[in-house]
Amino acid sequence: MNALRITMGRAGLLLSICLVVALFSAGCASQTEYQDPGGASDNGAPSQPVQTTSQKGELEILEHHLEREYFNVYVVGTAKNIGGERISYGSVEVKFYDSEGILLGNGLDNINDLDPGETWKFKAMYLGSDAESVASYKIGVGPSW
Repeated sequence: MNALRITMGRAGLLLSICLVVALFSAGCASQTEYQDPGGASDNGAPSQPVQTTSQKGELEILEHHLEREYFNVYVVGTAKNIGGERISYGSVEVKFYDSEGILLGNGLDNINDLDPGETWKFKAMYLGSDAESVASYKIGVGPSW
């Protein structure tokens, strides 16, 4: 009887893990549509606003700009849930480029439980070791559900 309980417990745990992986994979499979903000400003001044909504959620990027702090580079801005339902998970994704347009890397920030009408301040960090090489970026709304 105890062996049956242990087997059922392990099966339940395995099923739970598979479910989480499937849900995460479904969210990651969606493609982010990046938009060029039209000349990322290096002095902290906002670049042209890019308003984007995801296909699954109603997350909209209201404003954003490039910030440099010591040896780090970030894209900072605000996003808003413009839909009628809570967003359980939402993300803003950024691609960072050098002066020749070569992709250096990616960054993201995410939020949980963003209610309709709520605004969120995001900060997506470039994780590369050559932050001084970042010259521009593209931004988009990533997976949300």
